[in-house]
Amino acid sequence: CYASQRIKNTEKLPTEKITFLQNIKGKSVDNPIGNWDGRYNGIQLCSFASVESTLLLHINDVIPETVSQDRRPPKLAYTARGGGDKGVFNHSKPKATGSTSEPGNRNRSEVFYTLNGSSVDSQPQAKTKPPWYIDEAFGGYLSEVVEENTPPKMEKEGLETMIGKKKGIQGHYNSCYLDSTLFCLFSFSSVLDTVLLRPKEKNDVEYYSETQELLRTEIVNPLRIYGYVCATKIMKLRKILEKVEAASGFTSEEKDPEEFLNILFHHILRVEPLLKIRSAGQKVQDCYFYQIFMDKNEKVGVPTIQQLLEWSFINSNLKFAEAPSCLIIQMPRFGKDFKMFNKIFPSLELNITDLLEDTPRQCRICGGLAMYECRECYEDTDISAGKIKQFCKTCNTQVHLHPRRQSHKFNPLSLPKDLPDWDWRHGCIPYQKMELFAVLCIETSHYVAFVKYGRDDSAWLFFDSMADRDGGQNGFNIPQVTPCPEVGEYLKMSVEELHSLDSRKIQGCARRLLCDAYMCMYQSPTMSLYK
Repeated sequence: CYASQRIKNTEKLPTEKITFLQNIKGKSVDNPIGNWDGRYNGIQLCSFASVESTLLLHINDVIPETVSQDRRPPKLAYTARGGGDKGVFNHSKPKATGSTSEPGNRNRSEVFYTLNGSSVDSQPQAKTKPPWYIDEAFGGYLSEVVEENTPPKMEKEGLETMIGKKKGIQGHYNSCYLDSTLFCLFSFSSVLDTVLLRPKEKNDVEYYSETQELLRTEIVNPLRIYGYVCATKIMKLRKILEKVEAASGFTSEEKDPEEFLNILFHHILRVEPLLKIRSAGQKVQDCYFYQIFMDKNEKVGVPTIQQLLEWSFINSNLKFAEAPSCLIIQMPRFGKDFKMFNKIFPSLELNITDLLEDTPRQCRICGGLAMYECRECYEDTDISAGKIKQFCKTCNTQVHLHPRRQSHKFNPLSLPKDLPDWDWRHGCIPYQKMELFAVLCIETSHYVAFVKYGRDDSAWLFFDSMADRDGGQNGFNIPQVTPCPEVGEYLKMSVEELHSLDSRKIQGCARRLLCDAYMCMYQSPTMSLYK
């Protein structure tokens, strides 16, 4: 049933071996009982030493139909021995387990498979457990169900709950993109907890409540109370994701975090878009995360997230239509290999005041209320290098009297209509700031996470859903959460110091945070109260 390639005409089917080809079963026996020549529907599927010793039977004459349907495996992604997302897999031709032959020199029996996907070699072999067997096989690795809504534990309490082996979310069959994303979003942040609580509405999909309940009671709450979620819970979520027409391969294939977030937030939970962005006065565009697109600035060695976001917004003429409570920023890299910058400094605090429309802003020269913005002044190093340039009426006139700037096209700023009439020169202009709470990283196709569990600069944890292994090919991944206080020391460095630092000399997990960032996640403690 699961021979994945047609047997060559020159190959001889070994006697007393059984092979399943689509829904047909060919069997070679010692006594002359038939006359099958190995052809079916005019196609030569295989050949035998003796035609008189073969018989063609329908598979349901040998195995009851109900059994064959119940045991039919889904499409599997077979990983390399040792597990993890880095394993080479092939969807069309599963590997025989226990094989020792080299590629191109395969034993003939390795092309035959039984119904559960294992080889029919005469020697007994360990059966590879596909992902849909994990409910019965994970035993001591199962996790709890928690009905009570649970806020994240922070500081020392959170540290004691979360660190150690068999902590975090257990990885299984290429799930690291999903494990790490969920760990980032919910382990120590409640900014998206409204996603777990919204009642079902008339336009929601039929499995909305099932998905939300699974996410809340079997993933987020247990993670926060016990610090552990087993792979069986994640597999339930992956099966739900595959119900979406636009989704496929979520139970087995490698995916990216943005694919997962789009299917979960947009197609299933119908989460209100986290970001509302306007381009050059056009209609507001809704999205869940922001991908930084830009040309590489050769003058900058190690950019900060603050710089990258401002560059991208200035170059694309973008503004936030409203202040976000959660801002997920995707780094300027393409795929798992190409990185625009070797190192990126993850700004602990993000000031988005100058990226908001209809918001009072400070003049870059005198500190008064800004009335104009000039995009062409952005690259001018004589005025607040590396900053967005906005000016009050007087300073704008003076700045653009310079011959080098006379041709600049500046634009009036949009300000709130009910702006109070007070003296803005006394520093009364409020800032809109966001805090970094998690960083999702990727290296050689494997996603890991860094999360901040407290206020201190060194309060960082490193999470890997496949850090260790229990057993061999048929064993299980062991997730692990590790404190990484060394991160704080590197985040205190200037960007110049980081630029001159050899990446190979960065200690502990900090190298992955600085060199492999894929998504940086920020939250606004103030705005989250209103969202």
